[in-house]
Amino acid sequence: MTLNNEQSTDVQTEQATTFEAEEKQVFKLTPPQNLTEIFASICTKRARKLIYAPRDVLFEATFKVLGTDKKNDEGIKIKDILEAEIKAGEKLGYLQKYDGLKSSEIKEEYENDVVYEYAEQQFKKAGIVADGDKLKVYVYDWDGQACHHVGYLDTAETSQAVGYIADREAYSFDVCLIITGGKGKKVTKDESGKITVEKIKDGQLGLELDLTIIPRKD
Repeated sequence: MTLNNEQSTDVQTEQATTFEAEEKQVFKLTPPQNLTEIFASICTKRARKLIYAPRDVLFEATFKVLGTDKKNDEGIKIKDILEAEIKAGEKLGYLQKYDGLKSSEIKEEYENDVVYEYAEQQFKKAGIVADGDKLKVYVYDWDGQACHHVGYLDTAETSQAVGYIADREAYSFDVCLIITGGKGKKVTKDESGKITVEKIKDGQLGLELDLTIIPRKD
């Protein structure tokens, strides 16, 4: 069947509209199918607040979260999860681009340095789950109703913590998940005193995890 010019234009318009709709589709976070199982085994802060003294600390360390540039155990890109959580956190007021600094303040505070959009800011809640010889890292939604797998910890670096995690009911866990990298700005001041700001558009989002373990208090 041969299409006339008007019919052909209609088909092209429909195809373009469909393509645009697909392009505008936004990634949506959904709870993992095994959420109940995760909640039953996760090491995280049980109460809203966990107060302790330095003498209470049994284990304390900071780790780089591995695999944030890959897919998680559900086959979802971890980058998509992080970006969705950051967007939600900013909307709710928990996160701010550049910690709320104005352009003039960025130039002053980050002279000849790089500043990232959300780096050093942290998510509201995070946790760790032991899965065989792996320690999986999870980030919670801002309402605390679900969490998502966002990477692993190096087993060699976490060997001293494994025993506490295996006996999770006897201990309290203070787990902080901190944003690293991502998009940002590079501030440069030349010899004449001129300041230029270059946008970093392709920075890779990453995570660091601060873990403190104490005898159970919550």
